[in-house]
This record gives sequence, C-alpha cells and structure tokens, in this order.
Amino acid sequence: MVGSVSQCYSNGGIQASSCQHVRCPSGTYSSTGTVYGCTNCAAGKYSSNGAGQSGSSSCTYCAPGKYGVKQAQTSEADACQPCSAGTYQPGEGSRNCVDCDRGKFNDKSQQTDEKKACVPCPSGRYCPDRGEATATQCPKGQYQNEEEKVACVKCGIGTYNDEEGSANKTACVECPVDDQNNKKTTQREGEEAVSACKVTPRSCERGQRPVKIDDCEPCRPGFYGNKQGTRCMLCRVGR
Repeated sequence: MVGSVSQCYSNGGIQASSCQHVRCPSGTYSSTGTVYGCTNCAAGKYSSNGAGQSGSSSCTYCAPGKYGVKQAQTSEADACQPCSAGTYQPGEGSRNCVDCDRGKFNDKSQQTDEKKACVPCPSGRYCPDRGEATATQCPKGQYQNEEEKVACVKCGIGTYNDEEGSANKTACVECPVDDQNNKKTTQREGEEAVSACKVTPRSCERGQRPVKIDDCEPCRPGFYGNKQGTRCMLCRVGR
C-alpha cells in the first residue's frame, strides 16, 4: 500500500499473515514497497498533507528568506523560521541563513536578496562584524568619512571630538591655546573632550626644570633633575 509500511506482530520470523499495513504519520513518507519504516521530511522541509504520504515530493521546501532545523514537521510555522536581521537566504529548503559581509548591515528579517538586504554602512558609522543588524555610530574622538567601513578613524594628536557619529575629519577640533597664548595638545589620538588638551612642559637639560613653556631653571639644592628634564626630584637622605 502506497504511503504505508508493513508492521509485523509475530514473535518469530516475518509472516505475511501476521503483518498489516500502517499509514506513515504526517511529516513523514514511505516509498512504494519499503517495509523498513517511514522517512522523516528533512530539516528545511515539512508536510501538511496528512498521513499516508508517498515519496519525498510530499515534503514542501521552506521558502527563501526562511530556514529549518527540525525534521518531520507538519506545518510551515513549525518547520520554517525567518532569517533574522543581519542575514538573508536566497534558496528554498535551507537549513541556515547567510550573514551579511563586514562593512554592511541588514535591519530587516526574512530577506532573500543579498544586494537588497545587505547595505553599506553609511559614513559616520561602522560595521565591524559579519551579520550586523545595525550600523554603529562612530564614538567620540573618532570619525568616518567613507561608507562600508569596519572601523572609525581616531582624531589625531592635538585635536579632540566630543560628538558621536561624526562623518568628517573636520569634527576633530584643534586644541586651543591657554591664557598665556601657549599652544595646548593631547598626549594621544582619539581624545573626546577639550579637557584632554594640555600645555606640554618643555624638556630641559639635566639638573633643570621648566618654569614656563619656553624657559628652564636649575633645581634647588637637595633636588636633582629627572632624565626627561621635566621636573626636579627630592634627593634621598644622605645624598
């Protein structure tokens, strides 16, 4: 009988008189003539046609934009899950979804076309990993003036940026001068606030210390100059 298997109840060998045909349950099928059991519809497929189905053609593929990981499913809702944001799937009957490449993102689920789903990260944002669902704003102290990038660019020495999502290098503001017109700078790249701008002490000769931006004086008795020429250090007792 098509769509059924032989189930035998004898204690010994198989006897035709002790066997009866059993319909394969929904979500499975049996090829004509087999007596070894029903076959599950594979992951990425389902069968909602009821019991007694014959052949793998009775199993329906999950549609593009969806995927399935469970076997022997009896409905599309149970068998097929939508691809999440950050992914897509152009094929039917799939067991997984495809991640968007780095530098791109996809904020919609159940997408089927890579070019439509995965769009370049805009300037001022970055997409560091595969499968990104959102484009992340550049943090303070950085900018990105190009699209489809996986990182932002740090503002250079002597500048800072106190805004997020900057899309141009002009967002990096030059450090101001102090009240004596001495130029301020930063000690590192990527600073986020004007408070990071400091007047850099002048490096003096050994035995001296800076007293102004452009002047030095000898260390007092009992003190010595450090190697960098930026300060005087108290001598140890007995020296």
